[in-house]
Amino acid sequence: MLVRAKQTRISEEQKIAFDMPRTMDPMWQITPDTDYVVFSVSCLQRPGVFGRSVVYEIIDDFDRLMPVPACLFEIINSRPSKHWVVNLSEKAFSLELQEFVDNPFLSERILDRDEESLATFSVIREMLEEEESGRAR
Repeated sequence: MLVRAKQTRISEEQKIAFDMPRTMDPMWQITPDTDYVVFSVSCLQRPGVFGRSVVYEIIDDFDRLMPVPACLFEIINSRPSKHWVVNLSEKAFSLELQEFVDNPFLSERILDRDEESLATFSVIREMLEEEESGRAR
């Protein structure tokens, strides 16, 4: 799945629509009109930082695997990855890789720069980026 960034901040209207905290105003490290490979899609069921919204996990402009609200993007290629599995938890319904289902803290460990997790993610990243580039042909 491939998405293109439209904006870097959530509008007040989007915060209301998705039940997001009104005081939250982060600027995500994404570049408008730039395409990003989606590593997972989560439909959040409980209010929290992202409210009740859809969140994509992407590699941001600082080369970090980060959850980013889907409302900041437009979908360029809607075909889901053949490597995704369905996962249902108390927090979300998601499409993600089995590695993330088996290890719910993998994203955090990648962000913390854990060597073993980074090695695992390197393989995952190459696999998904290759899959997406093959679709463009």
